[in-house]
Formats: sequence, structure tokens, C-alpha cells
Amino acid sequence: MSVKQFDADPAYVATPGQPGYPRWTLDIASPELPCGVGWLAAAMMALGMPVFKPWGIFDSPHWIALGQQRFEYRCAGSGWSRLLPDLVDGRRFEFLSEPVPRFTHALPGAFPLTQRRVLFVRDPRDALASAAARARRIGQIPVTRSNVAFALSPRAAGHADRISYLADFLKRWLAALDADRDLVVRFEDAKHEPEQTLRRVLDWLAFPCSSAALTAACRAASHERVCARDRALVAAGAVPTPILGPGLAFAWQHDPDPELWAAMAGRFDRICRQLGYDAIARDR
Repeated sequence: MSVKQFDADPAYVATPGQPGYPRWTLDIASPELPCGVGWLAAAMMALGMPVFKPWGIFDSPHWIALGQQRFEYRCAGSGWSRLLPDLVDGRRFEFLSEPVPRFTHALPGAFPLTQRRVLFVRDPRDALASAAARARRIGQIPVTRSNVAFALSPRAAGHADRISYLADFLKRWLAALDADRDLVVRFEDAKHEPEQTLRRVLDWLAFPCSSAALTAACRAASHERVCARDRALVAAGAVPTPILGPGLAFAWQHDPDPELWAAMAGRFDRICRQLGYDAIARDR
């Protein structure tokens, strides 16, 4: 993997930066927490859509243009394949002209947006708990550190903690969306009804897709497939630890965390209503 992994400069993600692709045609935003948006990116890639620079990944040197919108991906031991399983060294792609999605964790004011926007979300309880579990999994925090301690720790400039970050991110993106034009996609729907959820996105894009291609795209983007890549990379020594958890929808219903919920209570009431999630109570 390239030593330089990300480029936070808005100029870097202003364009796809590859021959034949002068501009993005839609933005797909998600919080910088484990929310499952890689599923949508992998499914789109399986359908022939180019996925360049996802989430600010510095991948430009890895794409070798072969002409006529054909590319070869070159990155030995690519750790990104545990997020996008088709990003393996030597894989060749023949991409479509459109749509060209820009996947981002940025706030809506970070750079000029396209005219079409998708917000990919996960129940805030599970997004924060999953982020803490991943941090323990990769050794970022001690295994004994609680979800709430992690959620109340500083996350980025401008936000006192991760709870504040997530509430602000969702609030600002929901305000930036046009209800008549833009789309919200939920992690839980993608888990429970992947084909119906992907079909909804494709219909919104007016993207023709056969039932067989839809099924194949969902299979290519499945959690089982990315987990297999995650395990294979660890076994090969390409990455030090796994990053993926079980990826369960509404995990909070089966693994209560009243301490975390108490810290979140009151911050997400309107957000949860807008996204169709149950209100966050201090206990259940």
C-alpha cells in the first residue's frame, strides 16, 4: 500500500482525476464511523461505476489507464480490498461513463457538491458502539475502555467528542439535502433487504439493471466477502489486525448500553425522527 494513504485537501477530491472522468455526478456522504457505506461503493463498482478516491483515499497512482475507460488497479497487498473487495492487485475494470460517485466523509460545506446527493446512515447508537469496537480491535484503545468513554473522547477539531461530531454531521447533512431530489439510505435496510435497497438507489439514479446483475452486485458487496478479504489480508501479513466486526443491524437492541445512551440522550431526538429510528432513551 502507498505510504500516503489519504489526502485531506479539498482540491484532491474536486475531480475524479482519471482520464475520461472530468467530474463527479453525485455525492455519497457518510459519517467517519463504521456505517456500512462500503457496501454501496462495492455494489456500484460491481455494476461498472467508477469508484475513485473513496473517502479521500490516495489511490490515484494505483489506477493505470488502459484507454476507453478501461483501467487496471495495481496495489500489491491492497488493504483497501477489505472495504472494496474488487480492489485487488492486477484487477482490470471497464467502467461506465456515468454515474461517477464521490464517496465522502466531509461536511457539506467542505467543497462544492454535485446536484445529486445521497446520505448513507446507521442508527447512531450502533455507529458509535461499532466505532469503539473497531478501535479496540485494531489496538487504538485498550480493550477495557467502554463505549461511552470512547464516544466522549475528542474526535476532531471543532467537536468536543465523537457524540458531538456525529450529531453535527447528521444534522448538517440532513439540512443540506433536498427532500424532493436527494436520497437517504440506511445501513439497516441494506442489511435486511439488500436487493430492494440497491434497486431503490438505482431507480433514483435512473440506472437500468437486470435482476441478475442486481443480485450479483449484492453478492459482490456482501459482508461475508469483505470479511473473507479482511481475514486473508491478516493471514498474509499485509495488515496487522482485522477491522471488520459482525455488521449487525440494530445491534443495540440485543446488546444494551445504557451508559452510552444516557450520554447521547437529547442530542439525536430530531435526527432519529428524520431517519426513522427509535428515540434514544437512557434505558430500555
